[in-house]
Amino acid sequence: MNDIEGEARPYLSAMIRGNLAMPLSAQGATAVATWAVKTSLMVQRTGSEPANLEQVYRSFYEARRPTPECMVWAALIDDEDWALRAECRGMLYAAPGQSVSPDDPPNLLTVTIGLGSLLLYTIVDPILGNATWNLTEAFRGALVPLWPDPRPVTWPPRILHPIEAWGVCEYMPMLLS
Repeated sequence: MNDIEGEARPYLSAMIRGNLAMPLSAQGATAVATWAVKTSLMVQRTGSEPANLEQVYRSFYEARRPTPECMVWAALIDDEDWALRAECRGMLYAAPGQSVSPDDPPNLLTVTIGLGSLLLYTIVDPILGNATWNLTEAFRGALVPLWPDPRPVTWPPRILHPIEAWGVCEYMPMLLS
């Protein structure tokens, strides 16, 4: 996994310091998204109730890229509360025609990572699919989509207000519950 760290490091370092003031290439967006998914999957493993995402872990390990179930957004933030933080939320959803029990492990994951001036938001959703989530519109240009459709993006975006950051972390997952 060290190759993932090495590929993302130049972009992440600049974004964390708030120094990247240029377009982020599709290659850079993919590198940051890959690092965000890898880190999100590792953060999830440290929780008390790991999600049931074994196929996502296997696919990510094999491809060394986010799977189609993964979505990643980045934001610029100026808030001490997010300077070094990771918030992980696991949820349990039933696929159409499927039933779940409250005893089943979570099968959908959201992780918000704050590092300096950078906020990364990752959703791993093998149940509902990425067409369900449109955070770019919801946060009026403050959240920049990096994955599943990596393309050059203008960085920095509008600064995400601290209340919006908490909204991403706490309330976006509840929109589907």
